[in-house]
Amino acid sequence: LGSLVGLDPGEMGQHGPWLVRVTAAGDVVPQHLPMAPLRWDRFDIHVDPDQGPEDMGDRLLDEAARFARKIQSQGSTPQVLGLRPRLVGPSRHYDALRDHTKEGRWKGISRRVGDTLVFIDKVLEDLDLALDLEELARGDDPPALLARKLLALKRPGDERSALLKEARSRLGGLVGESRWSVLKEQRDAQDPLSDEALSTLLTRCGTAALSQLLPQVDRGARPGS
Repeated sequence: LGSLVGLDPGEMGQHGPWLVRVTAAGDVVPQHLPMAPLRWDRFDIHVDPDQGPEDMGDRLLDEAARFARKIQSQGSTPQVLGLRPRLVGPSRHYDALRDHTKEGRWKGISRRVGDTLVFIDKVLEDLDLALDLEELARGDDPPALLARKLLALKRPGDERSALLKEARSRLGGLVGESRWSVLKEQRDAQDPLSDEALSTLLTRCGTAALSQLLPQVDRGARPGS
C-alpha cells in the first residue's frame, strides 16, 4: 500500500510496495521493496560567500551527482532522480542568486550517474547576507533599525515575542480564509502561524528588504546625490 512512486516532488525518498508475511507463529513481518523508477529528494548546498550565479551551474551538478552516489551506496538506484537543492549560507551575491532561483535558470539541467539520470527540478534558497548585523545595528538609519529587528528574531525575549505577535495579528485573517483550508489536511501540514514559521517568514522578508535598502543608503551618502 501507499504510493508506488512519488507523485510529486513533495513525496521524497524511496517508494515502492510492501511485502507483508505472516509467520507460523502469527508474527507480521513487513518488508519495503523500493522499486520505484523515479525518486524525488532534496539537500542543502552551502554556498561560499563569493560564489555568484556563474559559479553555480557546475556546482549544482557536482553536488547532485555526489548526492546520487550517496543514495546509490545505500542501496537506492532509481532510473531517474529529481532533486530540489537548497542554497544556504551568507552570500555577497544575495540578490543575483535569489533572482536566478526565482527565474528557474538551473531548472532541468541533468547528469547521468551510473544507471541513474539525475536532474534539477527546482533550486530553492535560504540565503543570508554576508554582513555583520551586529555592526550594522549600531547605526541610526533604516538599515540599522531593520538589522536590530533581524537580530531580535534570532534571540528569545520580549522584543521577539512582540514582533511575532504583531505578525500573527496581521496574518491571522489571511491564514483563516477558506481557500487555504485544504492545506490543513495535508499529511505533513504545519501551522503557518507558529513561532518558528513566522520567525522564518519575517527573517526572509527582512533580509530581502535589507538587501534592497543598503544600496539606496550608500547612494544617498555620496556627495551630490
